Amino acid sequence: INIAGRQRMLTQRITRTHVQAGLGANAAVARKQLAQSMSEFEQQHAELKQLDLPAEIRDALRQVEEDWGRFSVQAGGEYTPRKLRQLVELDTELLQGCERVVYLLEEMTGTRQGRLVNISGRQRMLSQRLVKNYMLLSAGLDSPTLIARLGDDRAEFRKSLNTLMSERNYSPGIGLKLAEVAEQWVWVESALDSMLENHYPIIVADAAEKIRLLLESLTRMYALIEEDQAGR
Repeated sequence: INIAGRQRMLTQRITRTHVQAGLGANAAVARKQLAQSMSEFEQQHAELKQLDLPAEIRDALRQVEEDWGRFSVQAGGEYTPRKLRQLVELDTELLQGCERVVYLLEEMTGTRQGRLVNISGRQRMLSQRLVKNYMLLSAGLDSPTLIARLGDDRAEFRKSLNTLMSERNYSPGIGLKLAEVAEQWVWVESALDSMLENHYPIIVADAAEKIRLLLESLTRMYALIEEDQAGR
């Protein structure tokens, strides 16, 4: 679940870094993150394909591979504002496919802990999709759908963070990580609140990257507990 959840996050991180580099907002760092994310997506997809999984999940992975083929050509190519809408459509299709794989795996696992791994992993994706859409607005791709998505993701991130914080903490480390995520989230929220007056793509990208790293660690913690419980 953790690996599949990282795949859905990477779809949004790839588009985010593609647009960020195109905007010239800390472009060298963004290009490096873009190349790294594309490489990680391909490596992790290969890992998932090697697992002994039910036919339904294998079929879902085949669809992801087809969607990735189309998306990766656009995402790895030159940034042009006129191609942004097409890139967003392709990343939406790919994200939906990756999301399906995650939920099929969670259903197969059928544990409360698997649900927490999924929620925490989805927060990783939301941190990147929020910034991706912030970047798209900064690039001039303004639409009611985009603004609505930004508001929905913001509300979901806040709600899911509260859900995780209300769960019984399995270790002090999990509680500390959640507190750090909440602290960084304040920065993102404040930038989103001032978006109509000013755009701060570098600040927002930096805060989202810090949140992503914290959530990577947090999701691994939940996943290790899941593995431990499954082995008993």
